[in-house]
Order: sequence, then C-alpha cells, then structure tokens
Amino acid sequence: MNKTSILAELKSWLKESDLVDPELYNTHLKKISIGEINNTIYICGRSKFELLELSKIKKDIVAFLNKLLNKENEVVFASVEEFQKIEESSKKTKKIKLNIKKLNEKTFENFVVGKCNEQAFRASINIINEPGTKYNPLFIYGPSGLGKTHLLESIKLKYEAQYEGIDVRYFTVNQIKERVKNIFHGTQKKESVEDFKNELKDLDVLLIDDIQLLKGGEKTSEIFFDVFNDLITNGKQIVITSDNAPTQLLGLDRRIVSRFTSGLIIKIDNLDIETTKKLINVYAKKYNINTLSPNMLTKISNSIKNDVREINGLFMKLEFWNQNVTEETIEELITQSGIKIFGETTQNKIIEIVAKHYDLTSAILKSNNRTQKVVQSRNVCIYLIKDVLGKSTTDIEIFFKKNRTTISASINTVIAKMSESKEFKREITVLKKKIKESE
Repeated sequence: MNKTSILAELKSWLKESDLVDPELYNTHLKKISIGEINNTIYICGRSKFELLELSKIKKDIVAFLNKLLNKENEVVFASVEEFQKIEESSKKTKKIKLNIKKLNEKTFENFVVGKCNEQAFRASINIINEPGTKYNPLFIYGPSGLGKTHLLESIKLKYEAQYEGIDVRYFTVNQIKERVKNIFHGTQKKESVEDFKNELKDLDVLLIDDIQLLKGGEKTSEIFFDVFNDLITNGKQIVITSDNAPTQLLGLDRRIVSRFTSGLIIKIDNLDIETTKKLINVYAKKYNINTLSPNMLTKISNSIKNDVREINGLFMKLEFWNQNVTEETIEELITQSGIKIFGETTQNKIIEIVAKHYDLTSAILKSNNRTQKVVQSRNVCIYLIKDVLGKSTTDIEIFFKKNRTTISASINTVIAKMSESKEFKREITVLKKKIKESE
C-alpha cells in the first residue's frame, strides 16, 4: 500500500471516528500529510496545535495503522518542516550494501585441484563449451565437504559469463521438495504442478545438489523424472551431485537411477595428502596466517582428512583469536573442533589390527593370496583405510599394488555386506574401536 492510499484510509478513519470532533477534523486535521523514512511512518501537521491534538490519540492511530498494514509500525508526529529536514538528512547518509554472495563466490579459478577431484573438475570444465551434448547428465558424487557444491556454483557462474541470456538454475533437492510441498499443501496455491514443471523445462541448464535427499518424495520424484526426460531430450544440460553413487541411492525410483547411469559418472575421492596441503596453504593465505612450519603443515594435513570446511574453520579460529601459531596451538584448536587426529594411525597399523582380528598375518593380507578368508579380510582392510584414514583410492591402489577397479570393488563389497548383515556391521564397528584405541 502506497503513501497516498495510507493517508486516504487514515483521514477517512479520523473523520468517522468518535475520537475526533468533526469541526477539529475539518478545520485542522483534514490537511495532515504522511511520509516514511527507514520504515518509520511520519504523520505531519502544519502547526503545534495539530500535532498536540494528534498526540492525544496516538495509541489509537498506531493501532489503526498496524491493523491496516498488517504489521507493527513505528509512528512519529512531526511538523512539515521537521520532516523535510529529517528526509534531507537521510538522503545524505550513505549506506553500504554488502554483496555477501560476491564475498563467498565459488569459481573454477579458486577451486583447488588435486588427484582426488581432478576428473570431476575436468568434466565440469568440458561441459561449458558444449552444454547438453558433451556429458549429459553429468553425475558427480563423493562424501560431503569435498567441493561438489563449489563445482556446481562454478559451472553456473561460467555459463552465465560465457553465454548471453542463458537460463541456468541451481537447486538443492530440499528446495525442490519445499516447492512441491507448497503446491500440494500450501495455504495459498499460487502455482500448479504444471507451472513448476514448465519453469524447469524452460531452463537451459539445471543444476541439482544432494540428489540422495530425493528418496521418499514420491510426488517430487514424479515431477523430477518428467522434467529430467524433457531436458535431456531437448539437449539441455543437467548436472547432479550426490553423496553416493547412483547404484547406492536407496529409496529412489529405479527409473531415475537408470537415467543417471546413462550419462557420465565421476567420483570425488576423500582428500589425498597433497591436495590437503594445497588447501591448507590456500586458507592460510586467505586468513593471513603466514607462519606455518613444515611440521605444522604435516600435523594439520594428517588431522583433517575429509572436509574442506574443517580447514576453513580452523584458520578462521586462528585469525579470530590472533594466535601465535605453534604446533601446540594447532593441536589445541583441532581438538576443540572435535576433529579426529589421525597422525599416529597408519595403513600398516590398520592391517596389523585386522590381521590379528581374523587370526592372519599382515604379510598375507598384503600379498596376492586369493583364498576366501584372506580376500574378505583384505577387503575389510581396504574399506577401513578408506573410511578411517580418508585415503584416496589412488593412494590405496599404490599401497596394495592393485588397480582402481579392484580397490573400488573391495570397498563396495564391504558396504553392501554391512547393509545386509547387522553382525558384520557390528564387526566393523569393533575394528574401528580397536583402531581408535591404538592411537
């Protein structure tokens, strides 16, 4: 409601109200004006007498305006001259609007590339020049906190910078679920299912984050399936991220999973040691921490394995407390953050614990022995090294002298068996406890 409408309603109410004498209204209050500065409503009179009469019923005026505008309002009575001075002063006050998005902008240029993510990075770059035709859909998966969302935001910014008028949208699955929920259950149904579908189908590029959260949303799944097919058919680019591989997405419509597997599937591994060190140097520079010794770098990289956010949080704390950066400071802040310190646990230590648990030797687990008991125990070793130490698949390949397919198969075998057998899952939990106690 604009100022003219508010003033008209206020005058009408004053005229008809028992609070104001008709002669007083016609002689004086009829000529009041209204203004607004910084969400404060100013009711302006031409004389002190008018302001005095208005102030007598201020509570009633405020109550009327609150009801009219459906919100709480701050109301001030002022002369026309006073209001003009206040208005002029407010125009001179410069306000700085922070562009928060700009401050936290995620681009290809500030994405730290290493062995663990280089394939996902390369695929993301490649789809920029050939949207909808190169790799479609592009499915990137891996644990949380390793840069999947960063890549999606980078793709969006790059498309918008390179193609005039391109329609690129980024959604989390929860955002889509919320839209669908409002369509079916909202108190004000402003859009239909078809409206929402058409909005998505008109896009040139659709970016979806956290697709694993789609499980259980039957209506959302139906909408997504329809939109997905339409976009692919019409050569529109789709990029999807997930914590899990398509075949491990439990509770999702199998038709959707099948569509995911028709494109390029890329995994982001847990941080390898070299990528971790690169990230540490990037964040140290960002927060002006310039005194990291080689020992400190090693301590941090051995402690933070699986989440870029943990590295950012650590250096944010160092900057905030203006700490003298020593090895003791680093260790204390890591402990305060609840980050597990893995510096004393090695791959050999895990193999030793697993071998003892299954009454085998460490040497036989590292050999090429293919007996069933050894293979199963070796699979457990590989899984625990990946899960507990956060080693990349490449690191494990080198350590066991096996190829990537074999290492991935070992990990997936253990994951599948844990989901099938509660007893086996408890066994893995016991082994993890033993590893922790060995540190």
